[in-house]
Amino acid sequence: MSKKNLLIMILGIVLIGAVAAGGYFYFLQPLNNQLESKQAELDMANQQLTILENKLSNTSEETANSTMKLQKQIPVKRSVEQLMLDIEKAETVSNVTIKTITMGSSGADESVETAAQQTPQDTNENQADTKSDNQDQTNGKETASTTVLDEETDKQAAVLPSGVKKTPFTINGEAKNYFELQKFLDSLQALPRKIKLDNLSFKGLTEVMDAGQQNEKITFDLSVSAFYFPKLADLHSELPPIDTPDAANKKNPFNELPTNSGK
Repeated sequence: MSKKNLLIMILGIVLIGAVAAGGYFYFLQPLNNQLESKQAELDMANQQLTILENKLSNTSEETANSTMKLQKQIPVKRSVEQLMLDIEKAETVSNVTIKTITMGSSGADESVETAAQQTPQDTNENQADTKSDNQDQTNGKETASTTVLDEETDKQAAVLPSGVKKTPFTINGEAKNYFELQKFLDSLQALPRKIKLDNLSFKGLTEVMDAGQQNEKITFDLSVSAFYFPKLADLHSELPPIDTPDAANKKNPFNELPTNSGK
């Protein structure tokens, strides 16, 4: 091979290398840089998406917890079971004895009558009942009284949203003295569930005539209303769980002294 041909070959190789290098730096390297930039943007977008998903998850949990707290006050269902457990706790704390609890409705006919819906006749009847109750006096031995409770709540009934329903029920029980009865009423009003004490009728202690006379108990009938909001049916899954007491681990369900066998 002559020197001329060798020089031409070397120049051709150099030219091809220069064209390849120029093509790489002019075309491929910008594409690689653009690809790396897009990949970095994609990674950043994924990180932001992860942060947003975590925030949404935390927000959903906080919303569910907030809704659950609100439903402890006014649930979307009647939640009678939890209400009965709460009343039992109030009974234990106040040391009163509940004889019966009578539900006033089955759920289908429960509604809230606002103050605007009350007729003048209803108002006059309520005033007449109050006057007649105030005229009751002692008969020398026993005191009977009827008290309308939560009058302020009655005034606020008109601002309740449409669709709120109430479950009325009557508690019949007895207390050893006035302070136990008052503590029972205070315990009911302190419950997480929003309730209204409508009416209280009771018979007081007989007048003590001699030292050997046995103490009698105060018997009472308490009318109570508990509210719920069934329109929010989509929140049924966020109802707070029933706070049931721990099991007593009793083998014998009756109140009997243990036998030698321990049963």
